[in-house]
Amino acid sequence: MNNAHNTLTRPPRHSRVLRRQARLAMAALGIVALAACGSDDAKSANTSADTTASTTAPTTVESTAATTGGSTSGGDDLTGFCAVANELNDSEEFPPSADLLTRYTELLPAELSDESAAVQPLIAATTDPVAFFNALAQDELEDAVASFDSYEEANCGIDHDDAPTDGSSMETEPGIPTIEVVATDYAFAAPPRATRGRTSFRLTNDGKEAHFLSLNKLKDGVTLEEAMMSEDPAAVTEGSWDTNLAAAGGEDEEVITVDLEPGTYALFCFIPGPTGEPHAFMGMQAQIIVS
Repeated sequence: MNNAHNTLTRPPRHSRVLRRQARLAMAALGIVALAACGSDDAKSANTSADTTASTTAPTTVESTAATTGGSTSGGDDLTGFCAVANELNDSEEFPPSADLLTRYTELLPAELSDESAAVQPLIAATTDPVAFFNALAQDELEDAVASFDSYEEANCGIDHDDAPTDGSSMETEPGIPTIEVVATDYAFAAPPRATRGRTSFRLTNDGKEAHFLSLNKLKDGVTLEEAMMSEDPAAVTEGSWDTNLAAAGGEDEEVITVDLEPGTYALFCFIPGPTGEPHAFMGMQAQIIVS
C-alpha cells in the first residue's frame, strides 16, 4: 500500500503512536456499532472473520453534489472536488463515511474516472472494519490512491508526502539481512532474535484479514503489555516503524527496512477484528531481542 496519509482513506497508520493506533482501530468499531467514534464498547460480535469487501452489501448514498456546488459528471468542478478532498483529508472519522467517499468519487476528474471503480469496495464496507481493511489492502486501490494523491497535490494543494525521514525505507535492500514475518489471524511468526545493523522485515499475510507490522523499539524494562496500554508512547518506546497493509491470502508482501540497535523490539498489529478489538489485543504481538 501507498505509505502516504492519503486523503481518500487516511488509514490508521501506522507509525503514529501505539495507543493512538489502538484508539483509531476502536473508532472503526464506533462506525459498526453506530456509536460515537472512539468508543471502546465492542457491540458487533456477529461479523465473520473471513468477511471480504466483495460480499458486503453496497451502501446506498444519495448524491450530494449539490452541497458542493458542482456537477457529478466528473471533471467539471475542480473547486467542488478539492473541497471534498480537503474535507476527507481533515476528517478525524475513520473509516471515512460512505457519504464522503461517494461524493469524492462523484466529483473525480474525468482523467481519473477509470480508477473510481477501485473505491467502490470501500464505500460498500464502511460499516464493516474487516471488509474495509481487506479492501484497503488491495493493490488495485493502492494504484488508484497514488493517482488520486498526485492529482490532489498538483491541483488542490494537498500535501501527501509522508516519506520516512529517519533513514528507514519501505523496500528490501541488497546486502543486508531480511527477517521473514508471517501474519495469521491473530499471531505473528518471527524469529526471537536478530543482530544489530540495517535489516529488512518482510511481512507475508497468511490470514483471512488484512494485517500490518508495527515494529517498536521498547525502552529498557518495558514489556509488550505496558507498551500496548501506555497513554504516552514516548515514555515506552524509542522508535516506531510500520509496513503498509498486507492483503490476505499469502501473496502480498510488505517491507520495512530499519537500522536495528540492541534492545527489545515489539511487533504489533492494531487493525480491528470482527468485533472491533485490535488484533494486538487478540494475540497478535511478538518480540525480537536484538544484540
